[in-house]
Amino acid sequence: MKVRMFGSSNCKSCKQLLSLLKKKDFEFEYIDALDDNKDIQKFCDEHDVDNLPHLQFIGKDEKIIKEIRRDDEDFEKWLLLFTGIRKK
Repeated sequence: MKVRMFGSSNCKSCKQLLSLLKKKDFEFEYIDALDDNKDIQKFCDEHDVDNLPHLQFIGKDEKIIKEIRRDDEDFEKWLLLFTGIRKK
């Protein structure tokens, strides 16, 4: 399983989560959701990225298994379940 993280360099939660993903040695893809690149903005729009951080857990078949957003009530639970990461 791979993690796709949409974040931003000026988002404190995004920076913390990115650091944790790197420490856990997860296969992940980071996308700066506030990048001015039109292709990146289109990709973010296609995935309804409207709150950061936004995580997608992707299976071996490249299908999205689960998406969680920072404002999701159960964000911490899903983060722990899929990655073993407990946010402080």
